[in-house]
Amino acid sequence: MDSKIDTKLDPKLLEAQMAKIFAPLKQTEFDAPPFMKTRIMSRLQAPPAASKEIWLWRTIAGLATAACAVLLLMRNFAPSQTVAPEIPQHYAMQPYVIHVDLEGDKLPGARVAEVELPDGVHFVSKSHPEIAQVRKMRLNVPAAISGRSRLPFVVSSDKPGLAELKLKILDEKDLVVHERVLSIKFAQGEKKAETI
Repeated sequence: MDSKIDTKLDPKLLEAQMAKIFAPLKQTEFDAPPFMKTRIMSRLQAPPAASKEIWLWRTIAGLATAACAVLLLMRNFAPSQTVAPEIPQHYAMQPYVIHVDLEGDKLPGARVAEVELPDGVHFVSKSHPEIAQVRKMRLNVPAAISGRSRLPFVVSSDKPGLAELKLKILDEKDLVVHERVLSIKFAQGEKKAETI
């Protein structure tokens, strides 16, 4: 059997040589085992079997996705927990200096700060004891607030509990430029009085 093919030959001659090479193959019979066709067809029609490793990773991915979805739902529908601002706590019957920070506030034309006290809270002054009877007090605000960021005053409470002091910043025409409520908690108990 001459298996060399000369490619420079005529195409018809080339075809004849190819047929001569494959002629013995056509004469051999192929004996397939019984039911081979059935097995091949069932294998082709059946869905591909996934390995245990693939099922493991699919399960992990599914659980992770479900956990993320639950967390997002909890974040969106859960009530927001805002942290309450810390209320300063002082003892009742003791004088305390209150410093109102004005640095972060924009106060165009601020001239006077008016502080109004609730019942049971009094202004305190060693040199002017009569000030304890006053419910409202006006304090001058410096022209340049940038140099002085705090407005100090001294108060005392007759009883423990939460007291809300009202602060209004007024301009030259006594119009309110800024308004703020200061919450102070006066606690039950005794503490040595501090020098004011």
